[in-house]
Formats: sequence, structure tokens, C-alpha cells
Amino acid sequence: VFLATCVAAVADERWGDVELVRDRWGIANVFAETDEGALFGLGWATAEDRAFHMYMLARNMQGRSAEVRGLVTSNTHGDTTVEMDRRNRTLGYFRSAQRIAENLDEETLTLLNAYCDGVNTYIRQHPDRLSPLFEQTGLEPEPWTPAHCIAVVWNFAIHFTDDGLNDLQ
Repeated sequence: VFLATCVAAVADERWGDVELVRDRWGIANVFAETDEGALFGLGWATAEDRAFHMYMLARNMQGRSAEVRGLVTSNTHGDTTVEMDRRNRTLGYFRSAQRIAENLDEETLTLLNAYCDGVNTYIRQHPDRLSPLFEQTGLEPEPWTPAHCIAVVWNFAIHFTDDGLNDLQ
């Protein structure tokens, strides 16, 4: 038996009808008339479930994690947040993500913008439902962009592999 609750329904001429339904386990199911609508719904659901995590990963890739976390030393490598931020700014991960986003083909950019609009709409409409970690750390959500999407994917890639800097030694 599929027991579900409708969390959000949006009608927008940009992407048609979008419905976000959570099943009995809380898993988001997005139903949409268009691909853009599906990506909008996915962005909404991701922000609803993981907004704080998303923003912290983006801050890391921007070299801005110490702004939120303070001066903390990593248990893994012994680097401080300031040293990690300096490295990420020097390597220019987020600047590169911005350049790539500016040069995406129109279809990909349209889909990523729909996703970002889903994230931003959820954040804007539901500030009271955001993780208490936003308030506890003083982290203010900034507009989510295609560059944020690219940078966060890179963050996962670096986390599960290596940043490649060991090869330079």
C-alpha cells in the first residue's frame, strides 16, 4: 500500500504542474509535466531535506567554511578550517564552477536553473522549516545557483577520491 502525503503542488507556466509527494518513509516522489518541472521539484525536495548540508558543502568549496565553523582542526588531515579555506580559494574551485556554469549549453542551464529555483523557492517560502543549525551557526542561505550545484558535486568527488595534490609532491 502506497500511503503518501502531498507536500507541495505548484502550477507555473515555466514548467507546468509539479507535485511533490512523500511516501510513508518520507521519500520524495516528484511528478511533473516537464523536465524543468521535475528539476524544480527535485530542488524543492533537496532543500527541504538537506539545505544546511548543501550550504555547508558550498561554503567549503568557496573557501568560506571558517566563517560558519570557526577555527576548527580536521581529525582526518590535521588542517584547520582556515588552511582548508585558503587551499580551496587558491585552487579556485568555486571560480571554476562559475566559469563552467556561464558556458553551459542552453538546455543544461535551463534544467539547472529550474533546480536552483526549486531550492530558492523552498528556502524563501519556508524559513521557519529550515534546520536549526542555520540559526545556531549564523549561516544565512544565499541564492543557490548552477555554480553551487557544480561545486557541490566536485566536493563529493574530492571527498571520495583525493584532491590530486598529493601527486604534485
